[in-house]
Amino acid sequence: MTTRTVAGINGDILTITEQGTRVFSKFKLFCAIKQLGYWDKIKAWLEENDLWDAFLLAQVVSEDNAQFSAGLKTVKELLGMSDEDIEKILSQCLTDECI
Repeated sequence: MTTRTVAGINGDILTITEQGTRVFSKFKLFCAIKQLGYWDKIKAWLEENDLWDAFLLAQVVSEDNAQFSAGLKTVKELLGMSDEDIEKILSQCLTDECI
């Protein structure tokens, strides 16, 4: 089992293993969201909820992070996206092994 240590979105240090929790590349998320035309709304939401600095400082985001999960739910509702739409985006944004 391979493990990695990275900074999470709320400043916590995460130990990531190859099994279990999915970890997403912020850059890949940005590219996918920007391509769909949603980036401005999501960035504004991050700023309004005082999460922008945390997003900038985090290396990655993980689906087991409470802030990410809550934010994902809110953004999904804000944009009127289905669970399938969200999963399609997330599945394309997994981190590379070299992080």
